[in-house]
Amino acid sequence: MAADVADRDSLAGVLAAIPAERPLTAVVHAAGIADDGLLDALTGDRLDAVLRPKLDGAWHLHELTRDRDLSAFVLFSSLSGLTGGTGQALYTAANAALDALAAHRRAHGLPALSLAWGQWERASGVTAHLTDADRERITRSGLRPLSDTAGVELFDTAVSAGALTARPLLVPALLDLAAIRARSAAAGVPALLRGLVRPARRAAGAASEGTRSQFREQLAGLSGTERDTAILDLVRRETANALGYPDADPIAAGGAFVELGLDSLTAVELRNRLEAQTGLRLPATLTFDHPTPAAIAELVGGQLAVGGQGTPSGPAASGGSAGSLTTGGGVGGLYRRLFDAGQMDAAAQLLIVASSLRSTFDAADRHDHSPAPLTLTTGPSRPNIVCFPALSALSGPHEYSRFGGLFRDERDVYVVPAPGLPEGDLLPDSAATLIRMHVEAVKKVVGDEPFVVLGRSMGGCVANSVVAGLEAEGIFPAGLVLVDSYPIDTPSRPGMEWWNTAMITALVERFDRFDLSTLDTRLSTMGTYNRIFADWQPTEISARTLLVRAEQPLAGTPTEAPGLADWRAYWPLPHEIIDVPGDHFSILEEDTGTTAAAVAKWLASLA
Repeated sequence: MAADVADRDSLAGVLAAIPAERPLTAVVHAAGIADDGLLDALTGDRLDAVLRPKLDGAWHLHELTRDRDLSAFVLFSSLSGLTGGTGQALYTAANAALDALAAHRRAHGLPALSLAWGQWERASGVTAHLTDADRERITRSGLRPLSDTAGVELFDTAVSAGALTARPLLVPALLDLAAIRARSAAAGVPALLRGLVRPARRAAGAASEGTRSQFREQLAGLSGTERDTAILDLVRRETANALGYPDADPIAAGGAFVELGLDSLTAVELRNRLEAQTGLRLPATLTFDHPTPAAIAELVGGQLAVGGQGTPSGPAASGGSAGSLTTGGGVGGLYRRLFDAGQMDAAAQLLIVASSLRSTFDAADRHDHSPAPLTLTTGPSRPNIVCFPALSALSGPHEYSRFGGLFRDERDVYVVPAPGLPEGDLLPDSAATLIRMHVEAVKKVVGDEPFVVLGRSMGGCVANSVVAGLEAEGIFPAGLVLVDSYPIDTPSRPGMEWWNTAMITALVERFDRFDLSTLDTRLSTMGTYNRIFADWQPTEISARTLLVRAEQPLAGTPTEAPGLADWRAYWPLPHEIIDVPGDHFSILEEDTGTTAAAVAKWLASLA
């Protein structure tokens, strides 16, 4: 028999159908999902989605079976509920609630045991989104993966022990205490484990006032070249720590963070580590705007040389809340003020005007300004994937960090950056110049191998033009993948007047996570691309086209009349459709796993 345990009536029906001659004697509740994300990106809906299968289901089982003579009531919780986990606020809360339910049942004389599991080798629905690099980082942090055999043995042992102890919570996990102690100087020891692990002495990696002073004093005694080397070593070392590597050997000075597997969560951890070591206040867009260890080292070195505190990140930065765009001058402040006033068209025009102040290059100079494509992963399967980021103020190769990681060791995945996002970059003078650059970049990375071209949002429009340009030269991609892309003229189409407001609202919510002073360049870059693509139209191509559509609308999207399907991404030329969980942004953020799986399934159909 099957039932959704989060549906109380459905569960009650299944329990009522159990024959009296074979009564229910034990309950094991293992349902759950994860939805990782930074704290300020979380919403009530996302919390409800995580709590529903795990906590609602457990509570219904508790209520509907508490009058039955059970020998065991076992809840599958997670170690994250006890120690916390980067980006796991929702999952942590759900598991902590399970632990509390077990304690509640025990207090009322009912059987209960919550098992706070550690890492398993086998991927599950909860861990499917983790890349190999993520798993390696978890292992290096001191949590070894459990095999199926070891997990079953631990389950049997824990249930037996649970029947003999008054403790409602046990932790079946395989800990590497030496690894935890080795990392404790920089990261500390979780409170739960301090009875097992004696912290290492705080040394040069410790995050304290003394550490900051010590690092600065170390620099003061060095020559210029030695000083630069020490700062670069610091950045490489803290990058390794953030990614879970035992040392900095794999971290090349000029290696792109996105190629190393740094995503939004580990980027925040790296920034925090560097702030703790240097005493500087670094921008939230640190790894976006300075995409290599060498680039960050140059920034840090420059700020330390003048004795500065770095980019303000507190209330003084804007006169308002930390990182807020509510007040302040510059393009970012004006953009937010127009948004708050409901003047969406004026906000868009502001970016167009700001873009006129940016220096440009033409097709003749394109080779001097073409960013090098980045390799996210390699593998033997074909076709390869060449990705194009969206062209918003927060776009860049980092958009595909998680996506690429999910194809690790399977196939080659590349990202072709657009120029103009790092400060000081020139911008293309026309859409034709950009497309010509991108066509040449694709030819260089794919060689004679079969490949598909993929773009998300406005990057899908770019990808369509790139495929058309390649086909015009006799090079035929195996396919085009559009990730929730709309034609650029969507806001002017009948019934789509809401679209611009919904997109700008969602972008501004993301802007608020960053420091006001860091966004002016990126906003003027966004304005430039909006201007040069203003008259763009999709081109008919011979390649098969897949449109990956988000199943969830953004806030402000009309989902009633004239019909639910009308808000979803669409494409005016022939294409296939796969719908995936998430909204316009989350399908390449916390919902990347299902998006990558959908793309992989479609790629298999191309053979």
